[in-house]
Amino acid sequence: MRKSKRSTSQLPISKSSNMDPTAVKIPRKSPVSNITRSVEDIPRRVQLSVSGSMDFSSSRTMSPALSQGSTAGVRYLTEELIKKVSKQDNLTLITTLNLTLSKDSGKKIKYIENLDSLKNLQTMNLSGNLIEKIEKLDKLSHLLEINLSFNFIQKIEGLDSLCRLQVLNLTGNQIEHIPQSLGKKLKTLRVFKIAKNNLGSLNELSRLKPLPDLAQLSIADNPLAELPHSRLYVIFHIRTLDILDGQPINAQDRQKAKERFSMEEIIKLEKTIEQQDGKYQKLEEEHNKSIGELKRLEVNFQNERKKTEETLEVNKNVEEELKIKNELLKKKTKELHRACEKHYQLEQELAFYKIDAKFASLGEEPQPDQTLDTDDNEPLLESPYIGKALFTPQQSKNSLKSSGQREEKQLSSDEKNIAKNILLLQEEQQHLQQQLQQQHHQKTEMDDLLIEKQKLIDSGKF
Repeated sequence: MRKSKRSTSQLPISKSSNMDPTAVKIPRKSPVSNITRSVEDIPRRVQLSVSGSMDFSSSRTMSPALSQGSTAGVRYLTEELIKKVSKQDNLTLITTLNLTLSKDSGKKIKYIENLDSLKNLQTMNLSGNLIEKIEKLDKLSHLLEINLSFNFIQKIEGLDSLCRLQVLNLTGNQIEHIPQSLGKKLKTLRVFKIAKNNLGSLNELSRLKPLPDLAQLSIADNPLAELPHSRLYVIFHIRTLDILDGQPINAQDRQKAKERFSMEEIIKLEKTIEQQDGKYQKLEEEHNKSIGELKRLEVNFQNERKKTEETLEVNKNVEEELKIKNELLKKKTKELHRACEKHYQLEQELAFYKIDAKFASLGEEPQPDQTLDTDDNEPLLESPYIGKALFTPQQSKNSLKSSGQREEKQLSSDEKNIAKNILLLQEEQQHLQQQLQQQHHQKTEMDDLLIEKQKLIDSGKF
């Protein structure tokens, strides 16, 4: 048997295909040959094998790698693989990278990784693999074209950093929604292919309106493509398109789209205006309520401010009054101290008067030259008493008695006066002590009030 001639490269897509697997044309050398020559043959073979028992909608959502995805192994995207495929050891010099591996290897790429060193990469083909998530493309800032067709991708993500991307091919995946960020981030996108996915609503395509340079769009074999007037809807809403599903858009198509959807657009805009008017009225009502609330808060603020000023004034007056009462308290304390000293002196004077009265009742004072009958015949010395009421010499017995009576009367009157003064002093002392206690209690209350007001001022309630 003669061996078939094969190219030495394992890359099934030629450069002339512009990395679109659907454009590859490989002649069949033998009708019995079952070798898959391109990624496009995979879904074709799957469709032929299940066409007898599966309808069109179910075959459309089938992944191209379904026939071999369960048995094919995983090949990891390493720098060695990149160097081998690109035949370039310096990763920074690579501008084009085709990672659509041939079927003969039996392994497919499942994870996008190890691409950070490809600083100058402009074109990358990852079609026909087992990729489930778009990730780790942040460093590819010079990327212009990426082909992720015929994988297992369910969500468009990880593309926001590709600010220079012009061609995005997501054909043959399992995508159901187009994110809003795609129309906001990928401003340079010119070609977007998302055929053979699960897009079910035409509103998904309206998110492509912000793309100013989008000229080519592919949405065939999606559930939304079966909707009536879907083509006219896309033409009307995305005015920059020149080619839709491979067919050029002419002036007649644009006129039909305008006639079909202009009135609907007007009705839609009118509904939008009504909704906006309702929102505006609600906002106006809320604004008026906010103004009333603001005025009320301003009035409350002014009242609280006045209360704060009044409180500060009261605090100032209380502090001044407290200072005055402190001075008065000090003065009363001094007076009390003096009264206590006077009371003590009067008690001493009363004691001396009582002692003098006892001496007065003893009779005449002995003469200084008289002597007592003692064993040593010593003269009687002067009495050691140092009180105030000494006997007066040369005083007769009668005069001494009369003076004693007078002194007793005077003593009794003096005792009464002293006792009266003592009572008065005791009353004054009690009164001063009461005033002192009251002043101390008022001072404590004033201190507590000042502390409370200061806390309120610090907390901002005044």
